[in-house]
Amino acid sequence: MIPPGMQAQELGVKGKVFVDHNGNALMDGADYGHPVIRVHLYLDTNDNGRQDGADRLLATQQSGPGGWFELTHSGQGLAGHKLLLAPDSADLPPSARISTPVVVFPADSVPEQVQIGFQGQAVLCYAIGDGSSPDKLMMVNRISGIQQPFIGGLGTRYVESMAVSPGGKSIFAVNKEKLGKIDMKTGDFRPLPDTLGTGRGSEGIHHFQDADALAFDPFSGRLYATERRAFKRDLLFQLDTLSGKIVKDAFGPGQDYVLLEGKNVQAEMDGLAISPLNGKMYGINNFSNVTYYDFLVEIDKHTGATRVIDTIKLEGKYLHDIEGLGFSNDGELVASTGTSAAEGHTNRLFSIDLRDASARLFSALELSSDYESCDCLTSAPNRIRGKVFEDLNENHLQDSDETGLEGIGIYVYKDNGDRKIGRGDILLDSLKTGKDGHYEWVVAASLNFLLELNMKDLPAGYEYMGPRHHYVGMAGSIGGELAANKDFGVAHGSYLREWFSFSEEKNPVKNMLASNAPVGRGLVVETEEFSGQTKTVEPQGFTPVGTVAGAVALAGASDEMRKRAAKPVLLQRMSMKDGDVVGVRLKHIDKDALPLSAAKEGQDFVELRLPGMVGPAITSRLLSHLATPRLIRLKNTSLKPGLYYLQVFNRKVVCMKKILVE
Repeated sequence: MIPPGMQAQELGVKGKVFVDHNGNALMDGADYGHPVIRVHLYLDTNDNGRQDGADRLLATQQSGPGGWFELTHSGQGLAGHKLLLAPDSADLPPSARISTPVVVFPADSVPEQVQIGFQGQAVLCYAIGDGSSPDKLMMVNRISGIQQPFIGGLGTRYVESMAVSPGGKSIFAVNKEKLGKIDMKTGDFRPLPDTLGTGRGSEGIHHFQDADALAFDPFSGRLYATERRAFKRDLLFQLDTLSGKIVKDAFGPGQDYVLLEGKNVQAEMDGLAISPLNGKMYGINNFSNVTYYDFLVEIDKHTGATRVIDTIKLEGKYLHDIEGLGFSNDGELVASTGTSAAEGHTNRLFSIDLRDASARLFSALELSSDYESCDCLTSAPNRIRGKVFEDLNENHLQDSDETGLEGIGIYVYKDNGDRKIGRGDILLDSLKTGKDGHYEWVVAASLNFLLELNMKDLPAGYEYMGPRHHYVGMAGSIGGELAANKDFGVAHGSYLREWFSFSEEKNPVKNMLASNAPVGRGLVVETEEFSGQTKTVEPQGFTPVGTVAGAVALAGASDEMRKRAAKPVLLQRMSMKDGDVVGVRLKHIDKDALPLSAAKEGQDFVELRLPGMVGPAITSRLLSHLATPRLIRLKNTSLKPGLYYLQVFNRKVVCMKKILVE
């Protein structure tokens, strides 16, 4: 109770609504504040600490830019009671999980700041209305349709296109001949240094004066734009987000732009968007002076070839004057209309079905008019990081003496579901490693990806020593994920320089020398571990130049093993005729897949001594020790420095192990 003569003190509750990626109810890591979510303040009437029908609503406010909100109440009648703070579930994605569904606190002990987190895709869309002066940027919730202006006016009058950069941290727009960014603190339009400039293409040199549509590629981060031309085909081009100028040669040498053309395609293109699900580009096509309906079209972003999907209809009626187009991170296509649409359709946001171009209304846009553009790609981006490095010891790890390789290409594919690169996988992007061999790919999509090394970029004689690709599973992510250490270790190509054979029954080198078989026929390596397959080494152009004898000593071996080891080890050297290269490239053998079986208790093991070797012998219990480390280093032998192969036959199974002589 408040003492007589005293008034209740006004109560204020401040806080932030944020996307809680890791669900820990704390704003950290990739978390970010989310606008246009309603927050309700209740009096916990029945004092049960839960929000229910008995509780009295005291105040409601939408979260604003950065997710901030502040609720106030006179404080009358609150003394001695608990208060409840809760987000409105109608504003959240259906699958969202609220980290702290209800915040409970005494009315006389209000926390300094309250954080309300939820796990789910962002539901924020931006739209620009140019029917007001100045142009106005709006924030819209694409689930419930609630909206509010973003701080203030842009300070412009001619913005007809905008696009949200992947991750939602920057908004780009075009005001006449200038590309610029919208200041996320003040709401002002900040033009970039240069005008759009001129470009070359199939219709000669063109001076770009405006951009009627903008769209970021959620995979590559490239910014695409279109320009409308009266009674001519519109142009597709790219813009540099640092200078604001058209990107030269974006579509090939001398091709700074391409024409948007195709069967039944009209002259004017409004709206542009690129799907975060498959990388396809979509647009709105019309000819306002002739037709009163709009087409949804698919555009080849490499050539400009355009295909009509269908006319856009709302409940069976044609929908006209669609100006803006944008995707959400989960693949929903959103469109905005201007002031020339039919009655009941003006200044609205719609969802468009990509299959048949049917539309669904989900919000009327207020506080401005003539919404020329919209975009909803506002979730935090996912990141994939790795490096390409010289893997000298082929252990798939970058050691201190191994350097990164610059300028090596990485291909990124959308996985078709089988986790391997092949038919049905969509090439999404290609990138190059930096000076230290590192790369990072930032993507506004949540899919499963495959990364492949561009072998053509490797230095001469280098090979990739690991699996063919990396799989990165991000399907179902709400964004903000990091997949690190997707590395590619490469080394100089392996060459067959010596074969060491411990088999009395099978000795390809010895048999080849004894029979004088032509080297060009190749050496056949058979292994039961390959399900009956035969692998062939093709030493074409090489000539045998002799053998070197080594000694074999057996420790703890059976009498049978001792007999088999009585014969000398034969070292077969192969050499190019010109003597410049020694070795046979093992291009047909997957050395990593060759069996290196661990020994069972009580089995024999072999000790190898090379000519002139100093130090302990190489000992292997059926190659279990040879398997780790995968590369054996030898010093002070009579062999010349280089990479050699140890070959051991065990019950008709061949095992090979690399030996580096230093």
